[in-house]
Amino acid sequence: MPTYVSWSDLGLPENTRMHVFDFWNKDYLGAWEKGISLDLLPSSARVLTLLPETDQIQLISTSRHITQGWVDLLAQRFNPERVSYSGRSRVIKNDPYALRFVFPQGKNFVVKNAVAQTGSGALPIRISNHQSWASVEITSPKSTEVSWEVSFEPAPMYLFPVKEPQNLWAEPVGVDGVNLRWHVQHQPTVGYQVTLNGKVVGVSPTQVFALRGLDPTQAYTAEVQTIWQDGKLSEKKAQLKFTLSNLLPDEVSVSSLDPFRITHGWRQPEMNRNFNSGGLNISGRYYEKGIGMPTNSEVEFQLNGMLNTFAAFVGIDDEQTNKDAAVEFAVLGDGRELWKSAPVKKADGAKPVKVEVKDVKRLVLRVRRVDDGSGRVHADWVDAKLTK
Repeated sequence: MPTYVSWSDLGLPENTRMHVFDFWNKDYLGAWEKGISLDLLPSSARVLTLLPETDQIQLISTSRHITQGWVDLLAQRFNPERVSYSGRSRVIKNDPYALRFVFPQGKNFVVKNAVAQTGSGALPIRISNHQSWASVEITSPKSTEVSWEVSFEPAPMYLFPVKEPQNLWAEPVGVDGVNLRWHVQHQPTVGYQVTLNGKVVGVSPTQVFALRGLDPTQAYTAEVQTIWQDGKLSEKKAQLKFTLSNLLPDEVSVSSLDPFRITHGWRQPEMNRNFNSGGLNISGRYYEKGIGMPTNSEVEFQLNGMLNTFAAFVGIDDEQTNKDAAVEFAVLGDGRELWKSAPVKKADGAKPVKVEVKDVKRLVLRVRRVDDGSGRVHADWVDAKLTK
């Protein structure tokens, strides 16, 4: 799923150019302003290192730990006269230790020489030069402290006249977002810059960009340009004009929406899963789509007044072993209770619910336990959908 990371949402100046390094994938993603859009597969994680760009070579990442320097990097120093980096690090026996360096945009260097020393002598070094960044890998036969020095020299940058993307289109996501997608010719590139109504919103290293928090009634113009590693853009742009309300389908599955809020302590809403991450099953019937919730919790969605009707079936999931447990389901719109069920037990199966939600901006689904028992009951909203 495309996910947008905004510098301003992280408390960073949005106009500051930030180097971006993908820790798990061991890949430098470039230096950009505003933010970056990345694909994030379900149940996956990406660790990004963000470093404000300067006019000199910078150490952006080390490989020993996810904190990339906190537990291992004892000292570092850049010498601009010698164009070299030196430092000390704690390394682990037979675990290759990588130092990753990035260069100012539009400039390129290669590692001229690299040395690593312990009290026992020099250690083997492996150098990897890439356009715009480089890495040096040190391997030690024992866990110890290592002194290292890396020197650089200027190198030519390969330039390529990139062309604009083709067939730009918008895929609606929920009620306040789209994923911009496009096709490209077979050509090398570092990424794609996206503007919305004339304002740069960020870049993407792939052929998709996530736009969220849009006004459903506003007309938008999106433009995408290809970027080369020196920061130069394609001369032409791919352009698309759209209004989100016109893209919204007549029916939206609730489990396809990103929750605006969930009850504190609930790890996440289980979209299309029961609370223990199994399939949704009520009275022996499997349901492909829905939300599994623990009792005494809520999940809130932002509708922006774009949909008219909420419909679903509610019931206690088959994984629940307590047959006497009773649950109350409720639907709220903008803080007002729109519907509430009678107490539901496991033997009751799936009960239908249909609620008018016209002009509702915030929709809340609530589940509460109403019998005298203790513990959480696994309750489901299945085939939950919103229609225009």
